[in-house]
Amino acid sequence: MSGFSRILINLSKDASAQPSLLEELWAYITEKYLTLDVSMYQNLDIDLGRGGVINLSWAIIALCLGMVLAAILGVYEKKGLGEFVRKLIYEECHTPETAKTLYELGFHKNAAVRGALRNGSLSKVVVCTQKKEYDDAIAQKKAEYEQNASKDDPAFRSLAYKINYQTDTFYIPKDASYAADVRYDKRGSGWLSVLAVAVLSVLIALFIIFILPDMLQMLDNFIGLLKPEANYH
Repeated sequence: MSGFSRILINLSKDASAQPSLLEELWAYITEKYLTLDVSMYQNLDIDLGRGGVINLSWAIIALCLGMVLAAILGVYEKKGLGEFVRKLIYEECHTPETAKTLYELGFHKNAAVRGALRNGSLSKVVVCTQKKEYDDAIAQKKAEYEQNASKDDPAFRSLAYKINYQTDTFYIPKDASYAADVRYDKRGSGWLSVLAVAVLSVLIALFIIFILPDMLQMLDNFIGLLKPEANYH
């Protein structure tokens, strides 16, 4: 065994034997700032179990990550998927007659657009000509079936339309194009907005850490003032 290997083994043993400096620092921060004992508020009826102690660390981390992730997804939707919406509007694809294929629009290799057209956000904005024709025909057949069916007949069933990304055509109705253009407007959706959301999430985290306990204390005191004295004679 080489000397370097022995050093690594000894370091791993030391690390497992006692917490590292970073672990001790995180434990101190968690206990000092990220732990909220609601049992200290005598007038607030909060029953959380485990002695009323809340560990805020994971809640804050989840909140911050959730806000930043939502901002990133918003940028992706407006910039990535928005390009497809803006292309349809620019090409004036507003009717089944003027609808175009993904190849004609230059998005035949875009997996994100294909997925969003299938069951994502684009499926609520963009119309697939062939799918609409299929759905309308199925709706008519269902209405005719239910009109003539007896109570003992099975319920009407049909297969969902499967989009053909090679030949199917797509369009945005004229009366819905303005709302679609506004929804997918890329202005204000850059990485600066993600940075702004990240800063906001940090401010919210600081609020939870430093201000929430004081606000709960003020609320607890206020409720205490409104309660009748327990030992009043």
